[in-house]
Amino acid sequence: MDTETEILVRKKFDLLEPIFDEQTRRLWAATEAQVHGYRGVSVVARATGLSRTTIHQGMKDIETLREQKTLEKGKRIRASGGGRKPISDHDSTLLSGVNYPGRVTTITLAGFCEKFLIIFSSSVFFDNCPRLIQ
Repeated sequence: MDTETEILVRKKFDLLEPIFDEQTRRLWAATEAQVHGYRGVSVVARATGLSRTTIHQGMKDIETLREQKTLEKGKRIRASGGGRKPISDHDSTLLSGVNYPGRVTTITLAGFCEKFLIIFSSSVFFDNCPRLIQ
């Protein structure tokens, strides 16, 4: 049974090895050993050629990272202010004439068509937009 397990672990290792650095190799080997339970460290060590000490160090690293993550639970992953800015920050005229809660605005069909054309900048709609409706 161990040889079948070793073959599977070796296949996984061969697929992932090109993208591993030292730390990720150690962490992966440790998680693989933990998944296989009793004698998992020995199986992974034989299959990958990594030392048992390296795999045990990976297990310690996982525990340390788990404790750090628990402490940083409420912390943001992305920096605040990251991501795409609202389009209205770039062109404030886009939302003029658009109703949203807290703003009372009336707009005619012609005005709507003008705003629509500004937003989409397409000449296809221009010919079909009623200009005389007030």
